[in-house]
Amino acid sequence: MRIETLIYGIYPRSDRLRLEYGRLERGVETTEKIKDIIREEKSNFYQMTKGINFVTDPLFNWYDVFRSISLSVDGISLGPLRRYLETNTFYREPEITRLGELKLDVLEPLEFEDNPPFPMFQNDHRGVLPIFPEPSSMYSMSSVSPEVGEKEFSLKLLKIYDRIAGQFNSGQIVIFSPKATYQNMEIYKELSSSRQLFLVLNESVKEGSFENLSFKFESIIVPDKKYLDLAQNNSIKPGLQMLDSHNTRIETVEELKKELLTIENATGIKNLIVTHRDYMDFLPRTIADRKVKILKEMN
Repeated sequence: MRIETLIYGIYPRSDRLRLEYGRLERGVETTEKIKDIIREEKSNFYQMTKGINFVTDPLFNWYDVFRSISLSVDGISLGPLRRYLETNTFYREPEITRLGELKLDVLEPLEFEDNPPFPMFQNDHRGVLPIFPEPSSMYSMSSVSPEVGEKEFSLKLLKIYDRIAGQFNSGQIVIFSPKATYQNMEIYKELSSSRQLFLVLNESVKEGSFENLSFKFESIIVPDKKYLDLAQNNSIKPGLQMLDSHNTRIETVEELKKELLTIENATGIKNLIVTHRDYMDFLPRTIADRKVKILKEMN
């Protein structure tokens, strides 16, 4: 079986960066220095993840997966803190009164009181992928005005994602779904014609959302091998989340390869993307770094 690997989402900050963020929040550090440190830390991350096939921006300057869009699009603002699913992590609930257009250049190093400085993503020569929240997940985890319908919201947000990816000069997009979507995935058809879409699903996969698709995702990355048929039928490269981002136990290459051999024999899959479940910010940085090393050894 040919294995490719993916690292996506918010990656744990280093002790140094956490310390500097604390200094910034107390008003004893400048945003200019924070910008320099974030750029340096991201460059170090990209160096560490060489050998991983697909890597998104580590989002060191974001506190949650929705905030970059909430701060960048007209009609969305930051609301109160809410618990992120069944975890001890919190996010600022987006408050959606309407969905306008991008109101700023997301690749400029702008400053906000509610967040460390932009840009939204930082690229390098290797082709880092932009990552966005799955629209219907964002809709269901936000406070939404009754005038804003889910399908309308989702279609317009996907156009914004396309525009940002174009500015970022990326032909590929990672869509992360923290919550199950009930919306038909046919809404992605137009975007799939211009970008390769990697869809990372959560533990509650709604198989009915994929019925009668007229296109294929580049990859559908599922949380359990019982959904591999869905991924294989609806994407070019099926993917499986094999490393646990909520558990500090370190998996071994041997156990992962043994499981992959079982999967190959049972499904006939010859090409698979392997990644982690949920983003790694739930782990200590040292544990996350070790799990990255495990993924590198899978190739």
